[in-house]
Amino acid sequence: MRRFFSSTRNKWLTGITVVAFAAGISGRDVTPYPRECLPEGPVDVTQLVRPKVN
Repeated sequence: MRRFFSSTRNKWLTGITVVAFAAGISGRDVTPYPRECLPEGPVDVTQLVRPKVN
């Protein structure tokens, strides 16, 4: 393990990984999905059909 942390590059990569992991965990709990954007009922998904123009 000492050999791994002897390189400055490896120290930076480890630090960035830890910060990214912590941000992902905390961001998931802090930023909820807004209730105003949720559909009130089931959503119908249909295909858009356009008439052919010759």
